[in-house]
Amino acid sequence: MIEFDYKEKINHNRYTLLNIDNLPSLPSEDEKVEIQKNEKNMDKSRLIHMLKKHYADSYVEFEFLHSAIQDDFYLFLKKAFPLDKIVKEAFISGINRRIDIYHERENGTQIIYEVKSYNNLETSIKIAIGQLLEYAYYPDRKSRFQLIVVSHKQITIRLKQYIDNLNNLLGINLGVIFFDYGIQKIVDSFNWDTKIDV
Repeated sequence: MIEFDYKEKINHNRYTLLNIDNLPSLPSEDEKVEIQKNEKNMDKSRLIHMLKKHYADSYVEFEFLHSAIQDDFYLFLKKAFPLDKIVKEAFISGINRRIDIYHERENGTQIIYEVKSYNNLETSIKIAIGQLLEYAYYPDRKSRFQLIVVSHKQITIRLKQYIDNLNNLLGINLGVIFFDYGIQKIVDSFNWDTKIDV
């Protein structure tokens, strides 16, 4: 490690180095911190807990795994539906985003697949929902889409109930696919209207 030379400091707020010697010490998880009263927060005196942030394995997505699932699922769809329009990394005009896989059936049904490779399927669904809704309907698109989360994890009954509940309450068409990219096969799916003949 090279010692920091203050004479060669970059004078721009975007490139200010963090001075680790002067960082305040953080309280432990169990230490209570009282908010100090002043004229601006007279009614806000309360105790709060400082929590240490940590990243569990379930919140990490690995790009190589995502790419493997995406590539294999794309090839799977191309083989299963040779007459359909299937595009990987489809560009969405207007919002400068790319859909993992866009699928337009012969009958006009439009499907957006969002591939997620988190170690926890609940995390994958939580993160994918926002992206899928943006891809399909932002800012004011009126077309109906089937929105599918594709994962390498098994679908639980609890998650099927959750997706069913979201669809009923929000009037969307969300589904999930458990795709085993090792054997290139759909092991399970929920609310995926497309039938496969292969």
